[in-house]
Amino acid sequence: MQTTFPKAGEKIAISCSRHFLEFLHQNRISVGITTYQTNRLFLLGLKPDNSLSTFERLFDRPMGLYADSEQLLLATRFQIWQLNNILDRDETDNGYDRLFVPRIGYTTGDLDIHDLTLTGNQRPLFVNTLYSCLSTVSEKHSFDVHWQPPFISRLLPEDRCHLNGLAMEDGKARYVTAVSRSDVTAGWRDRREGGGVLIDVANNEIVCDGLSMPHSPRLYRGKLWLLNAGTGELGQVDRKSGRFQPLVFCPGYLRGLAFYDRFALVAMSLPRYNKVFSGLPLDETLEKKDAKPFCGIMVVDLESGMTAHWLRFEGEVVTELYDVQVLPGVRCPTMLGFVNDQIKRTISFPDQDRIVRHTLMKAESDDAEAAEGTVAPPTQRTASQSQTREGTALLRLQLSCQELETRYGGLTFPSVGQRLAVQQLNEPLICSLVIDGKQTVALIVAEIREEGKALLISLMVLPPYRGKGVATRLLQDMEQQLAERGLTRLSVYYRSNWSSLVGFERVLQKCGWQEPIPHSLQCRTDIDHISKAPWVQKMRLPPEFILFPWIELNSEERQQIQERNDYPSFLTPFQEEGRISWETSFGLRKDGRVIGWVITHRTKQDTMQYTTLVIEPGHRHAACGLGLLAAAIRRQIEMKIPYFIFMVNEGNNAGLNLSNKRIRPFLISAVETRLSSKNLGKL
Repeated sequence: MQTTFPKAGEKIAISCSRHFLEFLHQNRISVGITTYQTNRLFLLGLKPDNSLSTFERLFDRPMGLYADSEQLLLATRFQIWQLNNILDRDETDNGYDRLFVPRIGYTTGDLDIHDLTLTGNQRPLFVNTLYSCLSTVSEKHSFDVHWQPPFISRLLPEDRCHLNGLAMEDGKARYVTAVSRSDVTAGWRDRREGGGVLIDVANNEIVCDGLSMPHSPRLYRGKLWLLNAGTGELGQVDRKSGRFQPLVFCPGYLRGLAFYDRFALVAMSLPRYNKVFSGLPLDETLEKKDAKPFCGIMVVDLESGMTAHWLRFEGEVVTELYDVQVLPGVRCPTMLGFVNDQIKRTISFPDQDRIVRHTLMKAESDDAEAAEGTVAPPTQRTASQSQTREGTALLRLQLSCQELETRYGGLTFPSVGQRLAVQQLNEPLICSLVIDGKQTVALIVAEIREEGKALLISLMVLPPYRGKGVATRLLQDMEQQLAERGLTRLSVYYRSNWSSLVGFERVLQKCGWQEPIPHSLQCRTDIDHISKAPWVQKMRLPPEFILFPWIELNSEERQQIQERNDYPSFLTPFQEEGRISWETSFGLRKDGRVIGWVITHRTKQDTMQYTTLVIEPGHRHAACGLGLLAAAIRRQIEMKIPYFIFMVNEGNNAGLNLSNKRIRPFLISAVETRLSSKNLGKL
């Protein structure tokens, strides 16, 4: 299947079962996942505040993955990469306890590598699916042949049997899976339903046959496990009788299997309904069970055969996974990739008994290379040399969020770091900065939104350079480069209590922006103040309304909410799902329907943001909104999280009425935010 790199700004929503994060925390593990369909390697762990950390990097068609606590081995389209952790013992980097960096690369050519691992002597061993054999890396050639099935008569690039999975024993290859024992070009495609085999590598014998699209054989605690993907079953093979014994059905196409303690982690994909993947027994079982497949991870309790936890990728961006691995003893991993330039500026080396790390600053004169690894077009190189005043120059960059925070975090206002704590931004961010000699003295940052729109998210000029036209020049340049990209509108939201408010609005006026209008009210309080509100402790929901933890929302209810049109889009409960605080987010049911929700996000260790509060119009008279909000606040008080923030939009009359009547007397502050915009079409 041909794949393409994802577009900038693609958002990936991840949801998980109620105790999945607790599962990671209690076992001190993180998880690696590959998805060749979107060219991503994900590392999932826990942030310091115990919320989900979802870190991703782009690689060209990542497939098989090997992982331990100190290294990763990743198969890509035509290379194998070894990524090593460069953090010292007990060292962290911005809250991450592992930083994996690509150190060794093997160029193999496009072999359609599936499973891969390390042998006992730490040599990469992989399933060479295109050539129907097991292979190792070679210093001179694309690969060295390690083993081939006895029914394969000749090694040709024909993917004859679709060899795919590999199980190791005592550091040596022991079992492999294949979709068939065919010895003709792509012969496996006609044997998908019952031609699958498990082969004993040591004895050149078929141990189990009659399987349907088998994948991911694994030896764990003396038992031989595999995924019978064509039937959607995880099970084990009795090595004496050769029988496959299913343990549990998983609603998806199965590839990728890892173990930890008494649990199995199974990777699931949405079935591809084409000639290769349609017509499998899986389809009939899904229909019989009235089940809808999903893409994600199921954590299966091997003792009971029950699903203990799950994680799923929502939406249509990620629909197919290949591999899953557990990183033991790792809480929150991160990694470097090849798309931005951070990898060339990250230096580490051993010095006696410690690891020294340096992050090199990018030369400010190196303006021909954008941060995303592409050469800037001639118009950008010319703009970067334009003079803002004597001795200063303007430079254009495209930066990832992490790179902006690392390199220029102290030169952003409002703080981009605080924004990133609660919101994902579309990358790359569009930036212009002013340099005086070797010092960066001013920076402007914009985010490209949908439908030709952009949002100004930061503008800062150091005090000695204010009042000299620098901010005006930066804003005009940003308008120009966004217009050159075909964008039609640039907007900004800002607070009315900024100390620089008068100067900022003067800059907007000089540049021809629309007259600012009120947009929202940003409110802040703490649990000492809000607990004095009588309704917080006294308000209870009527008995016909059922309060439930939002994490227990089922897929049918989710679809129903998405199809509704009785609430504005900015009040959707599905924004920034990877960052939701599940402990204080609740839904409300009546007569089996979800009629309301309160969704919260932990913005800092000491601050809870109440992001959305919605009650179906027909039930607002019953004070359900206040009862729902009170339940969340009581839970926050129990958790002893001191601060409480929320925002009410100008057009949200129900929210404004609730805030003014019930909450405002117990606030520490309430600040108006304003909105201004400019049409870029005529620049």
